[in-house]
Amino acid sequence: MNGLKITFEMCDNEMFVHIWLLDGKPFGKAAAIRDSIPTGAWITVPPEQQPGITWYLMRHCGFDFVTSIPIDGSLNDVLLKVD
Repeated sequence: MNGLKITFEMCDNEMFVHIWLLDGKPFGKAAAIRDSIPTGAWITVPPEQQPGITWYLMRHCGFDFVTSIPIDGSLNDVLLKVD
């Protein structure tokens, strides 16, 4: 995918997704993200990408905000793909 890399990992029967914006821009990639990630996949958004990426994934890619959790001393947003 142009400017986008998506990988998956399984942990305790839960799917986690990792998204890399290779060109640093999420815009124009919503359809590819939506179509590539199945419902029920989890993603965390680090503080340096909040609130913009959290909003973008929720508004355009079918994710819902679940909570924020501390990872390596900073609060990461946790999102779940719902549609």
